[in-house]
Amino acid sequence: MRKRCPTLGLRATQLLALAEWGEAGGRFLPSGCVEGLRRVSSGAEHVVFFDEAGRQAVKLTHPGEFGHSTYGPGVKALPTEYFERLNYQNSLFGDEIRIHGIIDDGEGHLQVVTTQPWISSNEEHPNPTDEEIKEFMKEQYFEPVLLNPDAPLFFSRELRLIVADAHDQNVLRDLDGNLVPIDVVIGIPGPSLLQEILHRI
Repeated sequence: MRKRCPTLGLRATQLLALAEWGEAGGRFLPSGCVEGLRRVSSGAEHVVFFDEAGRQAVKLTHPGEFGHSTYGPGVKALPTEYFERLNYQNSLFGDEIRIHGIIDDGEGHLQVVTTQPWISSNEEHPNPTDEEIKEFMKEQYFEPVLLNPDAPLFFSRELRLIVADAHDQNVLRDLDGNLVPIDVVIGIPGPSLLQEILHRI
């Protein structure tokens, strides 16, 4: 069960805990820690840089934001949900995402900085088809759920987890032809979303 400070909301409680964690562990990074790295993209959740020397992606969450929540459509993730998502990504798909630290933008808005091994896309066919992604997810014991065609969703009955936003920009084909999820949204669906999923599969 989620707990909160009696005088603060859940989100504020977690933000305070995150700041305390960063301070206690010496995990605060300077705002210019990505200077010199090539910026490659900016999406709804992250700004992404390429660290050529380390052959890794460096991702910064947008200030005060922690990506999408799997609780339900349009819900913003809490810090704990974001960290759980990274853990699921590593556990389910063999990724090696690491939490590098956090940044305070000077206005009290925190950003999480992570690193992730860089995936070089297949030159001939970098983007898999929807059917290829479905087959890949089936091999991982996730079945498709027809909710929003623009944000493909998959569900594991055994794990009670969803993998969302699994389209061809977030699942790449590497140099060896293997499909590699790089930025999908993984987590436990909220009660309403779970009922909708179970109704549709």
